Parts: sequence; C-alpha cells; structure tokens
Amino acid sequence: MSHVVDLFKATGVTAPRHRAKPLVRMHLTDAGDSGCVMNPPDAYIACFKCHKCGHSVKWVQVNTTPEGRRGLPCPKCNDGAPEPKSFYGELNKCPQ
Repeated sequence: MSHVVDLFKATGVTAPRHRAKPLVRMHLTDAGDSGCVMNPPDAYIACFKCHKCGHSVKWVQVNTTPEGRRGLPCPKCNDGAPEPKSFYGELNKCPQ
C-alpha cells in the first residue's frame, strides 16, 4: 500500500479548491436602440437566447456593449439565476 506524503504541510499551503461550476450564458440574438431619451446614451435593448436549453428573453435593457456581448446567465440552466426584466415594463417611463 502506498503512502502519500504532504510536502506542503510545513509551509501552510493548502491544496487548491475546486473551481465553481461555470455559468451557462444566453447569447445576444438581436439588439437595438430603445428610443427613450431618459436612458444613458450607450444603453440599448437586446434579445437573448440560450443555446443549451433554448430559453429566450425578449428586449432586455443592457447598459453597456460589453455586457451585451458577454451575455446574461440563463435562469433555466443556472439554479438561482434571476429572470431578466423585460424592457416593456419600462416603456411607461419614456416621454412621448
């Protein structure tokens, strides 16, 4: 029977922890300007779709371009990920 020697015990270094499970992200399918003057100038609305489960979200406000390119966590594939809020509820705040 082999015996495993802990070479780092004296240094106080512990074994590395296991990494967390990576997030499954929904990818950008369509994007456009919201047309609302109250939003920041670089804000836009976008549609996202998960390529793993097929869940899609229509017209969610995204504040920056990198946020849209990065994608949003899929609420179906990731336990505990919040459902993105639709932009349609925010339309009442835009002046006509």
